[in-house]
Amino acid sequence: MKIKLLPESVYSKIAAGEVIDKPASIVRELIDNSIDAQATEIVISLKKGGIEEICVRDNGCGMEKEDLATSILKHSTSKIETTEDLNNIQTMGFRGEALYSVNTVSKLTITSSTDESGQTPGYKICPDNSFVPEPVPCRKGTKIEIKDLFYNLPARKKFLKSPTSELNSVKSIVYEKIFAKLNISYALYNDGKLLFRTNGDGNFENAFFAVYKLEDSFPINKFEYQSQSSPIKVTIYHSPADVFFQSRKYQTMYVNNRPISCPFFYSAISKGYSQYVSPNRHPLMFVFLETNPDLIDINIHPAKREVKFFDQSAVFNTIMQGTMAAFNSKIRRELLLERTDPFSADDDDDIYPFAKIERVNFPPQEKSPDVIYPTEHFGKFSTERDYPDIDDKYYNLHESQKPYSPFGKELPKDPQSLFSKYEALKVQSQVDIPHIKPKETQQSFKILGVAFDTYIIVEENEKLYFVDQHAVEEAYIYMKKKEAYNQNPASERLMIPILFEIEKLPKNLDEKLEQLNSCGFCIEENEGSTYSISEIPCVLGNMPTSQLTETISIFLQEDGSSERTMIDRILITASCREAVKKGDKLTPIQIEEIIMRFFKFNIMNCPHGRPVYFEIPRVTFERNFQRRK
Repeated sequence: MKIKLLPESVYSKIAAGEVIDKPASIVRELIDNSIDAQATEIVISLKKGGIEEICVRDNGCGMEKEDLATSILKHSTSKIETTEDLNNIQTMGFRGEALYSVNTVSKLTITSSTDESGQTPGYKICPDNSFVPEPVPCRKGTKIEIKDLFYNLPARKKFLKSPTSELNSVKSIVYEKIFAKLNISYALYNDGKLLFRTNGDGNFENAFFAVYKLEDSFPINKFEYQSQSSPIKVTIYHSPADVFFQSRKYQTMYVNNRPISCPFFYSAISKGYSQYVSPNRHPLMFVFLETNPDLIDINIHPAKREVKFFDQSAVFNTIMQGTMAAFNSKIRRELLLERTDPFSADDDDDIYPFAKIERVNFPPQEKSPDVIYPTEHFGKFSTERDYPDIDDKYYNLHESQKPYSPFGKELPKDPQSLFSKYEALKVQSQVDIPHIKPKETQQSFKILGVAFDTYIIVEENEKLYFVDQHAVEEAYIYMKKKEAYNQNPASERLMIPILFEIEKLPKNLDEKLEQLNSCGFCIEENEGSTYSISEIPCVLGNMPTSQLTETISIFLQEDGSSERTMIDRILITASCREAVKKGDKLTPIQIEEIIMRFFKFNIMNCPHGRPVYFEIPRVTFERNFQRRK
């Protein structure tokens, strides 16, 4: 079979097909040209979703007569001149193939002017005048009209989708461009109907809700981040942790204002907000990276949808750390107490952030023999069941040796009126943390009760808080374990190695074992699928063997990579097991400790990412009871 050179009439259509495959491709290329022309207003008009006609008009710098005629020639561009320029691309377009490709597969008309005063005419080229510029009256800017798309490529035209589908593709492209350049006003028409318009005021939230009109309004936070070890600057627009979606439709990445598809983007942001958002929930995340053009290569994809990074690992870490910092600092609910860094080693004596509390009487209710009820004075309790005697040695302690009491300096002389020996043992078994008298703050709140033996109800600052007792306790214990591990990541050798078996051996078993051993474990292969653990991190010294081996086995048999480190997963599992559970009946002291920790550390989510509370402001009650409009 002989090899032949294709004529230009053939290879030009093949090349055009790589760039132009549907109306959205044309809109993308034309908007890029308008952006590079410093336009502040771009209007896109379509007929039948762009299948019949596309018109893009801008108020950019326009083109001179000579440039207009040259613009449709192959590889004609004003963006680059030498090969060195490819290493420093700062424009949206640069290949000089957009207008040439569009003209190859459609009937193209271009009208342009550089005169802002309108005293001199612009020029127009079209098939009817054989693309010879002719003077026409027009305002400054450029208008490009495309008709009969793929008129000379019936096979390609046959694969165009319905007008609605093509319109949706165009809208997706325009959305990306809107958020890339917030200072540009965009308008999109289809069949003469205005679909949306943005005002180009530079406000992301205004642009977002101008485009997505069907979405309920919610706040969108802006956060800027730059690591000291990376030249990459990150700007993140994100929704609060309690605003999320079932898909990733509102998660996009931009590099130097260019929307791109990045294989590790979703993994990086998911790892960043995993402690703030529950699994399988996706907050709004628009991440903009600014970096030196020398550190990226955007000339690797026909549609410029992909970018090659000089240091992919640095980009991943920067996105992850920026996301974590954004959620950590911006989406916190406005609690009255200032946030204390949960990983700070300072103020070790102030583990319990107790505040002054105003007590409130419970309403009358039918008594149960299994429930402790407050009487008229909150500091006194009564119960209908008998309690065993409690050792009276407590009352012989010196005042400084006594544990802190939320009921005042003097405890009731009758210990049966406070709590039973059974419940005292229960406190000790569930939360083995010493009572340390904390600082008093100016904060005040009321503990109103517990709903469903799980949700503590608190009144504070004109709001009602419903706090999940298990989630707060779990987050606190994990925080202390993580702090202990960070301060002392050393390992301890087991007197008797722990043996366990892995039923399904993964392909990357050696890699995962290496990851575990780098965290303070010493896991070695025995015979067959049996492995032994001879060393574990000191912080896990009290973890039951069954929980430890179960967690390690699950990790080793999982496919793919985890969004958390192995030590984090083990600490989370241990914290979940130690925390009070849903349905546990807590004593007043336990309830108070949980709420104090909640306010002190400003806990918003458990380590799994689930929220620990929700709040109802007073105004909501007043509106529901028609006390306020």
